[in-house]
Amino acid sequence: ANTTSKADLISYGNIVCGALDQGKSIRFIVDYLSNRSTGRADNELYAALIYGSITYLCPEYTGDLHLYLNGGN
Repeated sequence: ANTTSKADLISYGNIVCGALDQGKSIRFIVDYLSNRSTGRADNELYAALIYGSITYLCPEYTGDLHLYLNGGN
Protein backbone atom coordinates (compact mmCIF):
# COMPACT_ATOMS: atom_id res chain seq x y z
CA ALA A 1 0.00 0.00 0.00
CA ASN A 2 1.16 3.50 -0.78
CA THR A 3 1.84 5.50 2.36
CA THR A 4 2.86 8.78 0.73
CA SER A 5 1.07 11.65 2.44
CA LYS A 6 -0.61 14.54 0.69
CA ALA A 7 1.99 16.89 2.22
CA ASP A 8 4.81 14.75 0.80
CA LEU A 9 3.24 14.76 -2.65
CA ILE A 10 2.92 18.54 -2.57
CA SER A 11 6.52 18.81 -1.44
CA TYR A 12 7.67 16.56 -4.29
CA GLY A 13 5.55 18.58 -6.68
CA ASN A 14 7.22 21.77 -5.51
CA ILE A 15 10.60 20.15 -6.21
CA VAL A 16 9.47 19.31 -9.77
CA CYS A 17 8.23 22.86 -10.32
CA GLY A 18 11.42 24.28 -8.81
CA ALA A 19 13.52 22.24 -11.22
CA LEU A 20 11.47 23.56 -14.13
CA ASP A 21 11.83 27.10 -12.78
CA GLN A 22 15.60 26.58 -12.77
CA GLY A 23 15.53 25.67 -16.46
CA LYS A 24 15.52 21.89 -16.26
CA SER A 25 13.51 20.22 -19.01
CA ILE A 26 10.72 17.75 -18.48
CA ARG A 27 12.92 15.20 -20.29
CA PHE A 28 15.66 15.83 -17.71
CA ILE A 29 13.24 15.29 -14.82
CA VAL A 30 11.80 12.13 -16.39
CA ASP A 31 15.29 10.72 -17.03
CA TYR A 32 16.44 11.63 -13.51
CA LEU A 33 13.50 9.87 -11.89
CA SER A 34 13.60 6.91 -14.30
CA ASN A 35 17.22 6.25 -13.36
CA ARG A 36 16.09 5.87 -9.74
CA SER A 37 13.13 3.64 -10.55
CA THR A 38 12.91 0.13 -9.17
CA GLY A 39 10.08 -0.95 -11.44
CA ARG A 40 6.83 -0.17 -13.17
CA ALA A 41 5.07 1.08 -10.03
CA ASP A 42 7.79 3.70 -9.53
CA ASN A 43 7.53 4.81 -13.15
CA GLU A 44 3.77 5.19 -12.88
CA LEU A 45 4.10 7.16 -9.63
CA TYR A 46 6.73 9.45 -11.18
CA ALA A 47 4.59 10.03 -14.27
CA ALA A 48 1.61 10.93 -12.10
CA LEU A 49 3.80 13.15 -9.92
CA ILE A 50 5.18 15.10 -12.88
CA TYR A 51 1.78 15.42 -14.55
CA GLY A 52 0.05 16.43 -11.32
CA SER A 53 2.79 18.87 -10.38
CA ILE A 54 2.51 20.72 -13.64
CA THR A 55 -1.27 20.55 -13.77
CA TYR A 56 -1.90 21.79 -10.24
CA LEU A 57 1.22 23.54 -8.95
CA CYS A 58 2.97 25.08 -11.95
CA PRO A 59 0.50 25.21 -14.84
CA GLU A 60 2.74 27.69 -16.66
CA TYR A 61 4.61 24.58 -17.88
CA THR A 62 1.52 22.92 -19.37
CA GLY A 63 2.63 23.81 -22.90
CA ASP A 64 6.01 22.17 -22.26
CA LEU A 65 4.26 19.11 -20.88
CA HIS A 66 2.06 18.79 -23.98
CA LEU A 67 5.12 19.21 -26.19
CA TYR A 68 6.92 16.47 -24.25
CA LEU A 69 3.93 14.13 -24.39
CA ASN A 70 3.74 14.64 -28.15
CA GLY A 71 7.36 13.60 -28.62
CA GLY A 72 9.18 16.90 -28.19
CA ASN A 73 11.29 18.50 -25.43
